[in-house]
Amino acid sequence: MSTHGGNKGPSTGPATSVVGPDAYGAAAAVGVGTSYARNDHDHGLPAAPADLPLAGGTMSGAIAMGAHKITGLANGSAPQDAACFGQITGGGGGGLLARVQYAPSVLTTYSTASATPSAMDATNLTISFTAPASGDVLVRLSACANQGDLPRSGYFCLLDHTTGAQVGDSQYVVGPNTSAFTLAVSVPFLVTGLAPGTAYQYDWGFFESSAATNGIFVLVQGAQGVPGNLYSSPAVMEVWSA
Repeated sequence: MSTHGGNKGPSTGPATSVVGPDAYGAAAAVGVGTSYARNDHDHGLPAAPADLPLAGGTMSGAIAMGAHKITGLANGSAPQDAACFGQITGGGGGGLLARVQYAPSVLTTYSTASATPSAMDATNLTISFTAPASGDVLVRLSACANQGDLPRSGYFCLLDHTTGAQVGDSQYVVGPNTSAFTLAVSVPFLVTGLAPGTAYQYDWGFFESSAATNGIFVLVQGAQGVPGNLYSSPAVMEVWSA
């Protein structure tokens, strides 16, 4: 028993427990509380949500980006992967994946009289792209060509930029073998079985049906028209999703 300020009454030590609401901040029932330890500061508050680890994890719900972009995304390679903008430009199948146009201000002539495929110009006439989800692409080569040897035929083909090997059976005759010609040609190559999301680079190749003297010529220039009976044009390489 102690006295303080003239008032007399019983005095006890600090309480060993407190009465508080339930975990959602409200009493479980009117007039009924839950007893917690005196130093328990966690009860009475909602549990903190779990964070997704920086190392990665599995989402349990949808994500709303709030008009923000997702950047740094790897190229999709499986049916349920997200696709990067570069993989779907043009709306999926049939979309343009890459385009190269070489149009020098002065006439540039490429020629070969060899039956072995070779790159026409591995610096200016080469194209890089990422394989689409289908794994199939259509490659188109367009230029002005001249055939000088008879009865041989000139061919365009695709070569792997790294290995120099011909891509599949990609070869397309660009003119008849019965007469000399100068033609504006546009030839397609369907390439299948590529690994989706993988980067590829192809060079424009050409060769003759058999070794000869004059060979096949490709005439490249930004503006059409050169002296004589020959004509030139820009050289264009395109890769489309197929």
